[in-house]
This record gives sequence, C-alpha cells and structure tokens, in this order.
Amino acid sequence: MKPESARRAPAFGGWRIAAPAACIILLVAVAVVHLLLSGTAPAVTPEARAHAIGQRLACPICAGLSVADSPSALAQQMRGVISDQVAAGKTDAQIEQYFVDRYGPAILLTPPKQGFTLLAWWGPVLFFLISAIGVSLAACRWARRSPPDAGVPELSVEEEQRYAARLAVELPALDEGGAPVGSGALPGAGETPALRP
Repeated sequence: MKPESARRAPAFGGWRIAAPAACIILLVAVAVVHLLLSGTAPAVTPEARAHAIGQRLACPICAGLSVADSPSALAQQMRGVISDQVAAGKTDAQIEQYFVDRYGPAILLTPPKQGFTLLAWWGPVLFFLISAIGVSLAACRWARRSPPDAGVPELSVEEEQRYAARLAVELPALDEGGAPVGSGALPGAGETPALRP
C-alpha cells in the first residue's frame, strides 16, 4: 500500500468540467439572443426600404418567393403599393399590417414574434440550451463515476522497489539495442501490473 501522502486526488471535479461548459453555454446563448434581437439595419433610401419590406412579404401567387423576388404581375403591383406607402411616410409595421389585413398572416415570410409563434422563435434556442445543460450534467456524472486510476492495482513498497531495480537493469540494455534481460515475466507476480510514474 502506498502512504497517504503518495495517493493522488481524483483528477476530475464537478466544477472543472461544469464551469467551462456553463461559460460556453452562456456565450452561445448571448450570441443567439443578440442575433435574434438585432434584426437588420434600417434601410437608408426609400427604394432600399421598400425592397427590404418586399423581402419580408410572400408573393400570394408564387410559392416560396418574396414580393421583391417574384416576377408575377400581382407582386409588381404589391411592390408599387409598398413604394407608395413608404413615400407616404408609413412605418414598416404599418405597411406589413396593411398586407396582413388583406391577405392574412400567411403573407409574412417570418412569423410574428407574439403569441404561439414565439415557440417558433425561441423553441430551437431553448432546445439547444436544455440539450447543452443535459450533456454537461452527463459529462460531470461520468467523470465522477470513473476515477482516473480505476483498474490499476496498488503496489506495495517492496514490489515498487523490485520493479525499479529491474528497470534500472533492463533500460540500459534496451538503449544499447539489445534484448531485455530475463525471460520477460516479472519475478514473483502472476500478472504484470501497470507501472506508475
């Protein structure tokens, strides 16, 4: 048995894994929230602003295309209405509401950030955070269950001295390119235990 002073403390602690994982999760969460809340920069010119509004509205005729990208006659008329309303000084929300009143909420390419559609906005973020916390907790539990010295037998002081003496004899022979001295079996042991530094 080794003396108490020679025994090592477990290499893994709960905070050694949990603290960095929590910091990474926090940084990712802040980045995601920033991206979700930052939106797009306000357009400077009326044409650019009208185009940006057209990008957020779906063409009622062309599946999967925005009003700004659609070649249909209806989309062209809608772009004209958007330009007229921008010139009249209406806000983006008022212009979008104008089209929602006429075509319904499906006209919006991005779901509004209210009511049930909040789940569409925050669901993936919450799923990611809960998953990351679960993986961190599982890693902490796994690290606590498997100590680093599991499966390595304890050596008595006499065994350590015997192995050290044998190493002192065999290592110089190996360095010179020769074969190890002896038959290869360690004296007095049925199994070959792992050597410790």
